[in-house]
Amino acid sequence: MKEIEKIAFFYPLITGENNPILRNHCKEVETFDQEIQDFAIILTELMYHYEGVGLAAPQLWKQIRMVAVTQWKEKGKKRIHLGEKILINPVLLEHSQETILFEEWCLSLPDTFGKVRRYQTIKISYFDEQGHKHTEQFSGYNAIIIQHEMDHLEGILFVDKLTKS
Repeated sequence: MKEIEKIAFFYPLITGENNPILRNHCKEVETFDQEIQDFAIILTELMYHYEGVGLAAPQLWKQIRMVAVTQWKEKGKKRIHLGEKILINPVLLEHSQETILFEEWCLSLPDTFGKVRRYQTIKISYFDEQGHKHTEQFSGYNAIIIQHEMDHLEGILFVDKLTKS
């Protein structure tokens, strides 16, 4: 058995729209210790293992405010993968008036797709896994991914926000 499969065995992906774990408000991370740093690695590795562009801690049974997100550079109609970020205790500080209608899906709701309206640009504060605070602005696809994952920390799934226009 591959190492990532062993990790996935101990941190199985939670699925189901009505799963109570996915519907809980997560608690803030207060201590940036080795356990948090190790879980940040697990969260990132499993995000890629499950072929996602983001993954929130509650999707792996952890009721803490932590997400892993991929980062992209948009070049015309192409997206170039730049890497990933860990966002701990993220807080939305500002957002644009402009929105984007985007078809989303979620690892916890396989085979479910739908259009969700998200802010085009967001500014958030967050901590990295070492406990360093950051304030950063994101736009386009990166902003969409972050908003989707931050919703998980509030017990909100993208299907709660589906729109027809």
